Amino acid sequence: MDLSQIPRTVYFEQESLHHSNSFIQCWKLSGQIVQYLKTRNIKMVVLNGYGDLCRMMIIQWAKKHDVHILLRGDSNIHGQDKITGIRRMVKRMTLRWVAKRITALMPMGRCGQAFFDHWMGKHNLPSFICPYEPNYSQIRTCGPRSCSSFMQEKHFDAHRRHFLFCGRLIDIKNVDLIISAFERICRMRPNWDLLIAGTGPLEGKLKAMVSAELQDRIKFLGFLQFDQTIACYCASHVLVHPPSYEPWALVINEAVAAGLPVIATDVVGAANELIEPGINGLLIKPNDVDALTDAMLQISDGDTAKQMGSKTHEVLQRWQAKADPVMAIVNAANQYA
Repeated sequence: MDLSQIPRTVYFEQESLHHSNSFIQCWKLSGQIVQYLKTRNIKMVVLNGYGDLCRMMIIQWAKKHDVHILLRGDSNIHGQDKITGIRRMVKRMTLRWVAKRITALMPMGRCGQAFFDHWMGKHNLPSFICPYEPNYSQIRTCGPRSCSSFMQEKHFDAHRRHFLFCGRLIDIKNVDLIISAFERICRMRPNWDLLIAGTGPLEGKLKAMVSAELQDRIKFLGFLQFDQTIACYCASHVLVHPPSYEPWALVINEAVAAGLPVIATDVVGAANELIEPGINGLLIKPNDVDALTDAMLQISDGDTAKQMGSKTHEVLQRWQAKADPVMAIVNAANQYA
């Protein structure tokens, strides 16, 4: 296959793909994609997801025409026990149908592999670990000048230390638990503040939670552009990310690349790969404010955060050595394309 002849981005007439698409819409879009694959004699397709009629049509066509489908997905095993009854039966049947028609899997990590193994049952599909990755080089080039400029803009005291949450302000992220935990430890950690970067429907409710005495120590930063987010990492000392569930969480990759130790729940895909408990962060159970409080106390004790932060690059290097998404696709192409 001559990759130079394939445009980097291809748009199709009916490019919007949703679960609510009609059969005709899915049929038209899958037909356009299939025609593109046929005319270019493409022998391998990395398919992101399986959960709509269009993708399933492509999977079925590929099986009939000896085109290799590598299924990529960010689902993870956590939370699957909540799927019961008819939904559980349909999901199992769907994924076992898919397993018989694809060539290989491209999970994000161990939690993703466990997800596929759980729903697909016994299978012999090879796997190529293919995670989400940020622009690491951009994160690493954030220097003191950018960090200092950001701190001045946001009126940060350079002598204080900062817990950071970065993400959407929605229920599943459990930002309220972070605020509650910080309120519990604030007197024991008088030199620490809490930064909350992001916007969302819970912003007003979360701001109302903050007591008058902590108004100056819990700072809502609003939406940040990516360069501002990088500077915010550089100005912070610990990332706190305690959602009830999250398939991956790219924010953990970013924070680790910026040298931050991380507190996260063990139901987050990236946390299971990029946090080595006690080495560069802490893993806790979800929806447990006591566990979160203890973790924030532990990591903010003395030089603990600094010592853990010094180990983040080693942990990231170990992860990248076994889970490079570019090499995953290259290795798969060498085998199947």
